[in-house]
Amino acid sequence: MEHYLPPLCCQAIKHVCHDAKNIRFPDVEGKVAPVFLADTQNKTLVFKFSDEQIVKKNLMASQLMRQYDIKMPDINIHQYQGTWFEVYQYNPIKTLYEQMQSGLSMKHIFAAYSNAVHIQYQISQIPVSDFRPVRYRTYSEILLNHVQNMPFPIAVYRKILAYNARMGRQMVLHNDVHPGNILYSPETGETHLLDLDAVGVSGEQFAALKMVYQYPLENYGDILDVYELISGHKLNRLMINAACKMMENLHQKRQQIINVFKASQR
Repeated sequence: MEHYLPPLCCQAIKHVCHDAKNIRFPDVEGKVAPVFLADTQNKTLVFKFSDEQIVKKNLMASQLMRQYDIKMPDINIHQYQGTWFEVYQYNPIKTLYEQMQSGLSMKHIFAAYSNAVHIQYQISQIPVSDFRPVRYRTYSEILLNHVQNMPFPIAVYRKILAYNARMGRQMVLHNDVHPGNILYSPETGETHLLDLDAVGVSGEQFAALKMVYQYPLENYGDILDVYELISGHKLNRLMINAACKMMENLHQKRQQIINVFKASQR
């Protein structure tokens, strides 16, 4: 099925791993950066293509988190004809999103999120002074990457998020904890966070907001309880509740504008 994939990406994968075969999209595809899987003689690898400085930031973040005993992929980075990408070993544990599609119980969903909150707390303990990539140190900078090339409603949405990410106490955090970025094994409880793109300096309230906005259970107050218990920090729940409603309204309006724009192009 390689002929259905971008030729440059396939060439880049083959350039790094000469024995790569069965190049394919993962079952759950990335929403922003192109991600591929490929089998080699000994293992399956992940290849994630992105902006040069994002890739370099993610390498630094991976190395830093491993220094602090936080389980993250051991990343190598490469470039091929000006295209930059990360390479790391594939983890066969399914995402929480995939598990939920198979009828995962609410008990396990809460356990997965509780474990993710523990990992988030570990990340937050990295001194901000240690997190110093050349670019994309703050999550607001990541959100605004190439925003000038985005459709107007998406650009406005990301600018509002970027403004909120700069508010409040600034920490190193994962800013996109949702079911698609959580690996979870119901059998063992093993949990990992995916997507180093989302790791950057941001406000604690903002990262909590991003987490609960996509929380799949009805009462997200329970997972905020877990965060407050682990971190010892009280969150402004009134602000989080109001911001969730605002984000939902913005998302609906953004989608309405996108739908109108698509209809006008037909």
